Amino acid sequence: MDYANNPRKNIMKCTIRGCTGEYKSRIANQTFRYEGKLVIIDGIPAEVYDVCGDTIFSSDTAQQIEIILKSHQPPQGHAPLYRYG
Repeated sequence: MDYANNPRKNIMKCTIRGCTGEYKSRIANQTFRYEGKLVIIDGIPAEVYDVCGDTIFSSDTAQQIEIILKSHQPPQGHAPLYRYG
């Protein structure tokens, strides 16, 4: 998401009340629950709030995430899963 030339940049605020800072372009890792399974997608372009970590994706990125989740391709790796309690 490139807000550099977007007049809305100045009104982008964190969705968490009282948080100060600004969104910065980053590459994120995100965990999703899809069809009852945990899925981690690595390398997602995102806007991440530099204070609290609140993360937003562009609509194009969200569509691509949906395509990845629905593709049912085998994962490129495995992550350990630990349960609390």
